[in-house]
Amino acid sequence: MYTTDKDTNPKISAPWITYAHKVNAALSADPDITVDIGDADVSGGFLTIEIISTDYIKYLALQEILNQPDPISGVRIDMRFTYAGTDRDRKISMLKAALGGNRYFNSVFQTSDPRDETVKYTFALFNNEIVQYFDDDISDYYGCDNMVPEDLFREVLEDDPEIRLCQVHKDE
Repeated sequence: MYTTDKDTNPKISAPWITYAHKVNAALSADPDITVDIGDADVSGGFLTIEIISTDYIKYLALQEILNQPDPISGVRIDMRFTYAGTDRDRKISMLKAALGGNRYFNSVFQTSDPRDETVKYTFALFNNEIVQYFDDDISDYYGCDNMVPEDLFREVLEDDPEIRLCQVHKDE
């Protein structure tokens, strides 16, 4: 990057600063991601680039896919990753990622209590279907059990008082 100081003498940014600007340009187009370029400590030989994500899945993915560069001109670049969302947001991201391809899963949404905007409710919606599976059920001729997805997932998912499992009701 071409910069000037107060005396208007042109100078060119160091290569590690240029790399930090590349990371910023590549990632800052996403509203869920912020890049914070720390001050370079050239005498100590390092530059910190902090990548902050409000989306938990992106936070995990960025740690896996971003290149940890070799030292540039003797300056080590330290990439730090920070998750800036809430625990509830993390759980919602994980639920969407884990069940997104499941045909019984519909969606997740949040809403606020109309009487108190600070109180948030999270709902995981499941499609209105019947899940049938073999279960040695002697009351059924074929030994099968039947449940709606909401009840099935209530038993197999970790109990979380912040997320309510519901069934989608479609008007016929």
